[in-house]
Amino acid sequence: MMNIKELKKEAANNYAFWYYQFNSKIVIQNQVRNREFALLLSKDEPNENKEFYSLRNIKVTKLNNIDYVLNVNDMMRKGALFSLYKSVAYYDGGIPFIKTLEERKEWNSKNHNHIKGYDFVIDIDADDVSEIPLALESVKMIVDLYDKMELPYTIVFSGMGFHITIPYIFQTHEVTEDYFHPFNENGIYAKFQKIANKLYNEYTEMIDLNIYDHRRLIKVPFSLAFYEDGCFVAYPINTKPDLNNFDREKYKFHHIYQFALQQNKIRIWNNPKDRGGEKVDFPNCLLD
Repeated sequence: MMNIKELKKEAANNYAFWYYQFNSKIVIQNQVRNREFALLLSKDEPNENKEFYSLRNIKVTKLNNIDYVLNVNDMMRKGALFSLYKSVAYYDGGIPFIKTLEERKEWNSKNHNHIKGYDFVIDIDADDVSEIPLALESVKMIVDLYDKMELPYTIVFSGMGFHITIPYIFQTHEVTEDYFHPFNENGIYAKFQKIANKLYNEYTEMIDLNIYDHRRLIKVPFSLAFYEDGCFVAYPINTKPDLNNFDREKYKFHHIYQFALQQNKIRIWNNPKDRGGEKVDFPNCLLD
């Protein structure tokens, strides 16, 4: 295990190598287009002088927007421990450029009116490294179910868990008025909560049941994440062999970085539709 000083030194080195080489920022830009972009400090960041802070409500239209976030208060050079996040919600035209506290409050209270789609995410997290094998087995069970139902999905290892996502573009919804409203008992969040509860009860209790709301964020694929045993890349798991032969050590920064050096770019994930049907009746197929 690394102490905080060692971890922050590694962070300062890795940020520069990762975010300013290859096509990493372009890949990240594609992931956050028309979504909220955010930088959240790690719970392990001591922030003793209160010089660092998390950022939300960021609109990304060009690489300069990402550069701005990465360099606020010189956080990269100083090795602040943070991760990059994106909204689960996809917005029609993206979020606005927000400059004032009043604008932020206004958007946060009414952003559901601008949601065009909302990914279905199963978040399986381990409390510590010892639970990773249990989390992996949980992922395999969910993936086997999805494969049987020919559901398209992506898997991303987040550093201490997994995100299994059915993107909104592969979902079939009858979108009614206020479908994305946070207090609609018949809306999308209630439907997704019901599915998650079902999978929790029938397959694995490692599913996080507290993530279905209009402001939810998840780690951006291909961004860095820091834990007490080092730096990891939130990286896609593209194939069944990759999943069956999963080794957490291979997702540490230096392994992924060396692979990227060989390719001279970051390997992009497979198209979700390659995993299954293009328009299965989801979410209804899992609500029956």
